[in-house]
Amino acid sequence: MGRQLSRDVETLVGRLQEEIPRVFESKEYEQAKSQLASGYQERHKQLLQELEEEAGKEGFILQRSASGLILTPLRDGHPLSQEEYENLSEGERAEFDRKGGALQQRLNEVLRQVREMEKQMRAAAVQMEKDVLLSAVGDLFE
Repeated sequence: MGRQLSRDVETLVGRLQEEIPRVFESKEYEQAKSQLASGYQERHKQLLQELEEEAGKEGFILQRSASGLILTPLRDGHPLSQEEYENLSEGERAEFDRKGGALQQRLNEVLRQVREMEKQMRAAAVQMEKDVLLSAVGDLFE
């Protein structure tokens, strides 16, 4: 009994060593993984485009910097420098500050949504890997 079990386990391990790499190197798995990432990237891009449009309507531009995304006020179609901003009238600065504050809240919400989507994508990828693995090797355990 013990020898047969040992041989069966050895056979099972050998088959698993063959099947697992094969399934994760398959074209179908790569396509499914790519499709999952593509869906996330499309939604991420859409959220940022919507925010950029909203910012543009309010007189701001969404810029990427080393520290992340920042909202910069626009004047005559170009971003204001710190000096140009400081030279605005108090009323103009107050208006930019008001609009900028609301846009910053919106930006924070979009970034929260992006983090949540990334979390969901990781969970979906893990579940997909479990499903693929189970479909590939599940019959070996029956």
